[in-house]
Amino acid sequence: MNASIYPQYQDMDWQEDETNFGARFLTFVVLYYNVVTISLYITIEIVVRFMMHYIDWDKEMYYAPLDLPAKARSTNVTDLGQIQYIFSDKTGTLTQNVMTFRCVSIMGRVFGTPLEELFSPPRATVDHVDDDDDDDMAPKPQLSKEVSSVLSEYPDMPDVETLASLKHELFGSSEASDYQLFMEVLSLCHTVVIEEAEEASPGSRSSEDVIYQAESPDEGTLVGAAADLGYKLVERTNKGMFLRVGDPGKGSAKEKVFYEEIALNEFDSKRKRMSVMVRRPDGSAILICKGADSAMLRVAKPNPTDQEAKMIRKMSFHIDSFARLGLRTLILGYKLFSAAELDAWMQQYNEAKSSVVDRDAKISAAADAAEQNLTLIGATAIEDKLQDGVVDTIETLLAAGIKIWVLTGDKTETAIEIGKSCGLLQAYMDVKVLRGGPEREVMEELVELYHELGAQAAGDKKLLDAVEEELRQFRTDGGASEAKSGSEVEGAGPASGPTGLVAFVMEGFALEHVFVNDARKSILFSVAAKATAVVACRATPGQKALLVETVQTFVKPKPVTLAVGDGANDVGMIQKAQVGIGIAGLEGQQAVNASDFAIAQFKYLKRLLLIHGRWNYRRMAVVILYSFYKNFVLVAVLFFYGFDSEFSGLVLFDQWLYSLYNFYTTLPAIAVGIFEKDVPEEYVYAHPEIYRTGRLNKDMSTKKIVYWVVTALVHGAIVYYIPRGAYAMQTDGGVGQGFVVWGTTIFTALVTAMNVRILEHTRTIVYFRKTIFKLCEPAAVWARHQWCSTISGWTISLWVFSMGLLFLTYAAYSDFDISLVFGELNFFNVGLEVVERAETYAHFFLVPAACIVADSTYPWAIRFFFAPTKNMVAIERAKIEQAEKLAREASANVELQVRPGVNHAVERAYSEEEPVLAARS
Repeated sequence: MNASIYPQYQDMDWQEDETNFGARFLTFVVLYYNVVTISLYITIEIVVRFMMHYIDWDKEMYYAPLDLPAKARSTNVTDLGQIQYIFSDKTGTLTQNVMTFRCVSIMGRVFGTPLEELFSPPRATVDHVDDDDDDDMAPKPQLSKEVSSVLSEYPDMPDVETLASLKHELFGSSEASDYQLFMEVLSLCHTVVIEEAEEASPGSRSSEDVIYQAESPDEGTLVGAAADLGYKLVERTNKGMFLRVGDPGKGSAKEKVFYEEIALNEFDSKRKRMSVMVRRPDGSAILICKGADSAMLRVAKPNPTDQEAKMIRKMSFHIDSFARLGLRTLILGYKLFSAAELDAWMQQYNEAKSSVVDRDAKISAAADAAEQNLTLIGATAIEDKLQDGVVDTIETLLAAGIKIWVLTGDKTETAIEIGKSCGLLQAYMDVKVLRGGPEREVMEELVELYHELGAQAAGDKKLLDAVEEELRQFRTDGGASEAKSGSEVEGAGPASGPTGLVAFVMEGFALEHVFVNDARKSILFSVAAKATAVVACRATPGQKALLVETVQTFVKPKPVTLAVGDGANDVGMIQKAQVGIGIAGLEGQQAVNASDFAIAQFKYLKRLLLIHGRWNYRRMAVVILYSFYKNFVLVAVLFFYGFDSEFSGLVLFDQWLYSLYNFYTTLPAIAVGIFEKDVPEEYVYAHPEIYRTGRLNKDMSTKKIVYWVVTALVHGAIVYYIPRGAYAMQTDGGVGQGFVVWGTTIFTALVTAMNVRILEHTRTIVYFRKTIFKLCEPAAVWARHQWCSTISGWTISLWVFSMGLLFLTYAAYSDFDISLVFGELNFFNVGLEVVERAETYAHFFLVPAACIVADSTYPWAIRFFFAPTKNMVAIERAKIEQAEKLAREASANVELQVRPGVNHAVERAYSEEEPVLAARS
């Protein structure tokens, strides 16, 4: 320090500091530790907890019939605003999982509901007739347009006989028939238990005085249908099952028959069937079995009789017809066992049951051994209607740019029809199907689709070489093939379809040959990426999880995926995705327990993503960026001060104020993280494309981060150099602790500028309501808000509280006793000195204003007027629409006031406060 500048210190000897570079560097690091915003952990935790509670408290996602609210079970609430792919189960997720029995195919004949009634109500329309029409001209049902279009598309639909005809076949003859054998299989092949009426749980199926509780709604529906047709399960013990057999339409006594249950082979996703070994009343042993058509046809008798072969062909045709109508199908079969065959199999079965090594695999092998050479006897068709709001939800999510894949275990035709009915598959799309079969046929078909759609494999050179080899090996025209690079297919799109849009449907049996190596997976994903809609049918739980993993592997950068399901077979898929949604339905709580969020209906997914997800992502982006920004500004101020202090380590701020910096600047950010809404939810529903902000990570992009860092440096310079120029490093003649006063003034300007900065990103003021917080007494019962809330609101109140706390700290810290307690007597009376100075308030307003002016030069002015982002346009459009709405409401209020003798303002306010008055009375 040069003594000539300060004459009063002429007699003092000055010494140069000989501190080495290493010590100064460590001092530099210690002073700048605040660049790591430790307070961000606490801030995020508080904000996330509120976000989770908002989901739990959302009445719009409360499902009253089952008393099920939405539930946030994980803290990854911001991922909901960044979803790029949705993987959805079908049964119980898109559909109600409330099964309705429709048709059966027995002996080449179809019994059940007429085709014109196989659609959601209204089932049919009726032409109006004149009053003077006679009885012969009575109204006749006319098929709806939906039914007519389906029947015209499939003119070869089978004729459907009534259930009365089936009952006649069952009870019209005293001789045993295949119809009766079918009903035995239908009424005995299950795991249904019987409950008392008062103990019945949701999803149970009742038949008069008996209530059936099943593991899946399918079983309960089929057992209930068998009871309605005269084969009623009335009792189940640990030894067997009792059926009451007889025509339910007649009052005659019904025979009660006992079937001994010898063994039960439960359903598993590998076999896709279940079976029960029973002993009939005549003593014969029979294995009764039901399962998916693909699984049952594989284990059917290889050499059926001519009559059986004819029946199987008709049954297959019926199953395809049912699938075209979107019905769920099962095939029923049986196999008679001799005593020797039964003893041999029971030995294998008992060994598997008692095994402690690979028990499940051995039980499955024993079941598979018994379920061979089956005689197929018929098929069932049940209807599972779509949930309310599914079509609108899927259309909205697609409009938001989210890609939706439906993964189901249903048959191909059923999956396609459900895809059409839910709006995922449109009539103008060209549907490409990758069917199962021999490995070479599957791969040749996949490679053909790869070239037809102009697909493109991506990856490193090793993967591309492997893809090229696969393409060359399975090229059907014998020519050479190469994996296309990005330049070769730039601008290429689907080659077929009138609109250029393709839907891709793949079967699980085909996926068995594809999920062999990464090269084939890459080819599969390249084809799926060219499709607008993707459906996977006959998919096992393991294949569902592998499809999610495939997308995560081959999409760069790694996308945020969401999986939604309702059953245990969806757990693998839910756990593999970054965000798992469990539907709390009728298939237990396995999916919910494995999920991050639980909802009761698929339609709530729209609100969960577009409202909660988008708001949460945007709020958290502001909180994180602001938290780093304010600390960068603090460090920038110290950095610029280092040039004046020659980086000597001299502290600019009081250490206690420095430690409390995050406390003074964090509360307004927390308010923004909890309450901020950039646009109303109505606008988001009307314009779902603005979801792209989170989907493309626009608010946390590298460009955005660089902008905040540059802004922090600019603001740091403003915060430091404006007070420095005004004070000119004054020391007040060596008295009054001028240096500490100067540093505290800069600190005041810094905190003010940071809190003003967060207000710039506040577009929503959430008011205190007296129905929630009893902060003030209203002046009148019709007052809408408390007087304090009308002035401020949450965000501004916390802003005022933070600034007031800062000045309160100054006043308290200036006290001698408090300064002594904290060991900082050099701050004695400094706070009062700062508060009393006019320069403090000049910087209080000048520094934030200068920061705002700097923000207005770039990028806001240039970008706002010449190159606004889509989100800026959305915010401005929302403001305009909101202003127009308020103008219309104001116009309507003016019209109401012309009514004489009525105080409309009081009338409206009173109606708003009616619940409060009721509570007071």
